[in-house]
Amino acid sequence: MFVDYQNLHLSAHGTFTPYGTPVHEALIHPGRFADQVIAGWKDDPVSIKQIHVFRGLPNSRREPDANSRVNRQHNQWKRDPRVIIQTGS
Repeated sequence: MFVDYQNLHLSAHGTFTPYGTPVHEALIHPGRFADQVIAGWKDDPVSIKQIHVFRGLPNSRREPDANSRVNRQHNQWKRDPRVIIQTGS
């Protein structure tokens, strides 16, 4: 599975949260997202062996708090052995 995290995150926030909900309250765990895709699959059985997540990484000098927050999320996500994170600045 390939995930463009920012687009998925903002699309889900705009679609599934009440108006005015802060964006940071609609975070998505890539492994749990993949599990929901599998659970909703109606055709032949499917498994997801790798989840490639593409996501920007805030600059640690200019945005240290945001950088730290994103790195904590990544560390949590990587507990799922399927998750492979690709970052860009």
